Amino acid sequence: MDRKKELKEQYRQMRPDMGVFMLRSKTNNMCYIEGTQDLKSRINRYKFQLGHGSHPCRGLQKDWNQFGAGNFTIEILENLKYDKD
Repeated sequence: MDRKKELKEQYRQMRPDMGVFMLRSKTNNMCYIEGTQDLKSRINRYKFQLGHGSHPCRGLQKDWNQFGAGNFTIEILENLKYDKD
């Protein structure tokens, strides 16, 4: 049981990468920029939503459907640091 508590504590202490990322269409140079507290999860979520046609940004979804995933780049514009606790 101690191991389980230890793992829970480790999970609570984890700090995912925070920052600002950009999805850019190579075809028309349109950009979608967003900040998030968890870059990896948000980027994964957007790839999933766009791949399934369910992204809330209609313009981005339209371009994704029209040009395909291969015509987009994902760039991390800035990694943000946590405040010292």
